[in-house]
Amino acid sequence: MNMLGHELLELIEVGVLEEDDIERVMSAKFNPNRCGFERKGDIWIRRGRKPDGVCLVVGTGTRGFENNSISDVIFSSSTVKKVGDSKAQYFWEAFPAGSDPLDRTTYMFTYVEPQPGSPKLEELLAEYWNLMPEYQA
Repeated sequence: MNMLGHELLELIEVGVLEEDDIERVMSAKFNPNRCGFERKGDIWIRRGRKPDGVCLVVGTGTRGFENNSISDVIFSSSTVKKVGDSKAQYFWEAFPAGSDPLDRTTYMFTYVEPQPGSPKLEELLAEYWNLMPEYQA
């Protein structure tokens, strides 16, 4: 489940989560110069150079899609819009997940220049939640 930090704090206030759970829910390893999932075979890229662009991705895996036989591969429902001090165009990808016939994987992503004022992942996630009902309706 993807949630914003303040939403997790609200879940603590109402007793759904305990404070110790937040670290487990929100922790992730991130290294933009490395790709791969296992130590063996990892590929180091860029060698410390600043990337020309970054692809920011947010998404969810959900259950409950009755009509779950259609996929979108790189769909955009909007033009370039102002996000923070930058501009971005959102792209979507959605498809049935292999875990269950009612499960669906959905991503929203955008490409940005890595500079001050570029959209943050938290901002992108907030946009994702706002736009999701329109996209998956």
